[in-house]
Amino acid sequence: MRRVLITIAAALLFCTVDSSAQFTIQSDKPATAAEAGKINNQPTVSGTNVDNQYFDPTAAHMEKLRLRKERNYFEFNTSLKTTLQQFNNWQAGGDNTFSGLMTMFMQHKYDNKRFSSNLTINARYGISVIDSDPFKNADEFKVSETMGWQMNDNWSYSALINFRTQFAPGYKSRNDKTLISSLLSPGYLDVAVGLTYKKSGSPFVITLSPLSGNMTMVTNPDVWANKNYGVKEGEKILNQIGSSVNINFDKTFGEKKNMRYRATFYAFYDYSTTPTVRWDNTFDYELNKYLSLQLYGVAYYHKPASPKMQYQYSATIGLAYKFKNK
Repeated sequence: MRRVLITIAAALLFCTVDSSAQFTIQSDKPATAAEAGKINNQPTVSGTNVDNQYFDPTAAHMEKLRLRKERNYFEFNTSLKTTLQQFNNWQAGGDNTFSGLMTMFMQHKYDNKRFSSNLTINARYGISVIDSDPFKNADEFKVSETMGWQMNDNWSYSALINFRTQFAPGYKSRNDKTLISSLLSPGYLDVAVGLTYKKSGSPFVITLSPLSGNMTMVTNPDVWANKNYGVKEGEKILNQIGSSVNINFDKTFGEKKNMRYRATFYAFYDYSTTPTVRWDNTFDYELNKYLSLQLYGVAYYHKPASPKMQYQYSATIGLAYKFKNK
């Protein structure tokens, strides 16, 4: 009997140790979230409270990329147009000439429904050389930023910032080296707050700003001595307060979507002098992947700079490169 009891006790002890080894829960935590997902991603059994929710880093990363692409639009365009004409012992005569024009356009849009931002950068620089005598014929650098806070489907509260200047010194003419412009002389800064109208699918964006500020800078004293752009003697800045309107148009068309027309109309009125008006127009025609035609024209009226309306236009063809993420 004693032997039987010892045998039964030994058997119970063996079963207890074995059961403990089989059902003890491992205390170590998964090293990564992915491993945690593998552990917890078990099929849900009907009628039980099994939790199969887990963090998948790959899915989260892909969702982040999707939202980033959905909310952000980036575009970069650049072009180089040149012409060359040479004469050597040409009896009919002629001037050796070279001209080049480089342009750059960059745009970044961000939109998460409630807040939107549109940043554009435009740059143009051109030079012409006649018998080894260089003279620039285009020089401008512009930055524009519009921010909006959504009111409804078409209207939003907005803030607008425009800045414009040039790269290199400018002279009165090829033969007259009187300095009349340079970097930040003049420089223009426009700041405005108001309302923006933008309808989905429409190429128009209209900003009405009852409160606007316009700043004209002449930081180079040599420029001020020859052309002050309305800045008073002993000062570097002319400040004006008024209202403004800004209209942007951007539309791509054609069977191959290879034609594009962009225009910006800006008008500022300070309640005491004549208004400042500027109308920029750019038409691009992509002949192929690396060759394009561009028509560019500007009408500009700013009385402190000139009492007459100013015009500029050009037609160029040359190499072009374009990148956009959508």
